[in-house]
Amino acid sequence: METDERFVRVEERPAPASIDPDRAARRLADALAIVPAVLDMDRSHVVTPGGDARIVHVREGSLTFEINPAARQDTGLPLDLRPIREMLGEMAAGKRFLSLGSYAGVPAAYAAAGGAASTTTIDGASSYLDWAERNLKANGFAGKRHRLERSLRQGTTFDLVYADVSALAGLDAADLATLLAPNGTVILVGGPHATMPDMPGLSVEDATARTIPHDFERTPKIHRCWLLRR
Repeated sequence: METDERFVRVEERPAPASIDPDRAARRLADALAIVPAVLDMDRSHVVTPGGDARIVHVREGSLTFEINPAARQDTGLPLDLRPIREMLGEMAAGKRFLSLGSYAGVPAAYAAAGGAASTTTIDGASSYLDWAERNLKANGFAGKRHRLERSLRQGTTFDLVYADVSALAGLDAADLATLLAPNGTVILVGGPHATMPDMPGLSVEDATARTIPHDFERTPKIHRCWLLRR
């Protein structure tokens, strides 16, 4: 990931009840003071989750994305999912791509850059679709080939689908199969405690191990990833 300016996100897991809250607060304050000194950077570029919104544009490979590094959860570009984004781009050539959830338009941008025949991004929240649209346009992807919609059109099928486990709530194998063209593939992503939904009739490959980036090898349970094939 590249940008003309440097930002650091300092994120601390909640301290256990056995740790004095004041001590935990002092430790975080010390970290926020030390990080910019060690890295020789502006203190205002060190952000924490839930702080004031900081909209910045970063480059990952050949693509540019608008993100908010100070967001409490959804910054727009989760670092641990880099290999999954790269895999998606490599699988996308000539495919009709569907993103169940906008994810800031990042999956659709990777698919488009990988040569997808078309991309469709579905999200019920217009603000997230607007964010996705900005990121797609920033990379030169716009027009009828790149649709952003609040709901799926009945009867449409796709060759490649990207979704978080939570996006499949209420869908069973039959529902998912109706979205997939013959030989279609779903890239399914979840948090470290996510479980694979029951999807009879679809082959399932656990791709977690090969999608953990080198800088997360010490925390290999940072996410889960499966490939579902029709």
